[in-house]
Amino acid sequence: IARIPTDGPLDPLHVDGGGGVEDYPAGGDGYENHDGGKGNIGIKQGAGGNISFSLNEAGKVLVTEDGTEFELSTTEWHEFWVTIQKSDSGHTVSVYLDGSTEATVLTVTAGGGSDFGGSYLAMGVGSTGRSGALDVAAFDFSPGVIAPGVGEPAPASVASSTESVEGPTIVDFGDLSGDASYEFYFKAIKAGASTAIAGNNAFAIKLDQWNELGVFGTTAFGVADNVFAPAEGKSVASVFDRDVHVVVVNDTAAEETRLYVDGDHVGVLAGNFELAGEGKVMGARTTANTDPMGEGSVMHKWATYNSALTDAQIAGLAAAAGGDTPSISVVNNGDGTVTVTFEGTLQAA
Repeated sequence: IARIPTDGPLDPLHVDGGGGVEDYPAGGDGYENHDGGKGNIGIKQGAGGNISFSLNEAGKVLVTEDGTEFELSTTEWHEFWVTIQKSDSGHTVSVYLDGSTEATVLTVTAGGGSDFGGSYLAMGVGSTGRSGALDVAAFDFSPGVIAPGVGEPAPASVASSTESVEGPTIVDFGDLSGDASYEFYFKAIKAGASTAIAGNNAFAIKLDQWNELGVFGTTAFGVADNVFAPAEGKSVASVFDRDVHVVVVNDTAAEETRLYVDGDHVGVLAGNFELAGEGKVMGARTTANTDPMGEGSVMHKWATYNSALTDAQIAGLAAAAGGDTPSISVVNNGDGTVTVTFEGTLQAA
């Protein structure tokens, strides 16, 4: 939720250093994207580039540095709901305004600008020769491509965790037959040549397939090691050292097994499997210490469902998995001061 303020800054405005105080522009002091796509609000995903949004006083929202923009009354408060998805021609950016479920859809090229080696979300005005001012009432984020108003509740689980665990643990996955879905939310530390999310003495869902292939897969012990094939433009690379939400859907009608990471359908594997009753999380065989996650790992939660969950249901589960999303609010106290409140976790640069 943001706008360009028109009532001036708290302190006198010195646009030209020692050139004296100047009046704040009546139409606000908007901004432009710069330095490889950085701007007011920037989202960078690893090596995938930076996509930023800036509010311009000319009544435009600027997206990246490639000339993509759309008109808007930028001096008024607006709620922006934005989804970003990799596409063959760059990135598809869908912008939903003020509660609408109809999006302005843009195709953009991510910029190369970066202020940190990993993934991050940044807010502010860059250290360029251009001044700018922005009011932000709140922002938050969720993994996955989640459009507003499309959330779909998941059915009741057959079995689920009651608390987090920090090592291989025997559990009861419940009475499952035919279509089934398996939900996991965890942080895994690599400890060996193969790492299992869950399994039993006959079958395992692998975070890292033997022998350190670096991709998700499944194993039918004594029969075959399988790996997920990535969906178009997606990755099935193993995810270590961070919290990740994973859902595996056993769809018998389609005769396939689908992989979802952080709410996004990323991979598929031909065929189906059985994993019910007694099993293990953070490892495989119940009678041996097979393919365990390493020290420092944690399984925050898991659940099983006796159906093939839909994309919308899985997106909703992923959005809810991490608890409350970060938010920031800025309140003008009317006495020359502001109160800034942030809820969430900050990442140091």
